[in-house]
Order: sequence, then structure tokens, then C-alpha cells
Amino acid sequence: MSLRLGGITFTGSIVAYLKLAAKMASRPLALPGKHLVNSTLLGANVATMAGFISTVPSTPMVAASFLGASTVLSFIKGFTTTAAIGGADMRMCNAFAKNFHKI
Repeated sequence: MSLRLGGITFTGSIVAYLKLAAKMASRPLALPGKHLVNSTLLGANVATMAGFISTVPSTPMVAASFLGASTVLSFIKGFTTTAAIGGADMRMCNAFAKNFHKI
């Protein structure tokens, strides 16, 4: 769980910084079917974490690949979630992400 939240907040903070520093367009990213994309990413993330938990005792290398896949999925979810927010709300988004990680 911590890995998933950390990946999302890490990538979200980077996107927030890029938007606030005007190194990335501050307008919201209009992803077609963004709810479906984010839900699919979340489902895939849960599946990879379940695979990690079930394979840790018997095959650590396979478990490590599940963990790596979960990390990549978390980074992608952090980008798609944060990039869809406009530049004016980035300060609030960044503060929320930092506090969300402390949970």
C-alpha cells in the first residue's frame, strides 16, 4: 500500500512542480476515458500487489517483478491523475499529495 501511495504522490508532485514552474502546460490534460483508464490502472495495481503477496514466500524473483510492475503502474496513475488538474489548482494538489502520503 505504501509503495502505491508513494508512487502516486511522487509522480504527482513532479507534475505539480512542472506545471507551477511553467515547464509543462498548465491546462488540464484531457484524457479520453480517463475514469476508465484510472480504474483499469487501479485494478492492475491491485492485481500486481496480490501477485506479489502470493509469490513472495515461494519465488522471490517473480515477486520482485510484480513489485516492479506495481511501482510503474503507480507512477503512471500519479501522472494521469495529476496532469488532469489545471495549473491554478496545482498548489492545493501538491499539498494534498504530500499529506496523503503521510497516511
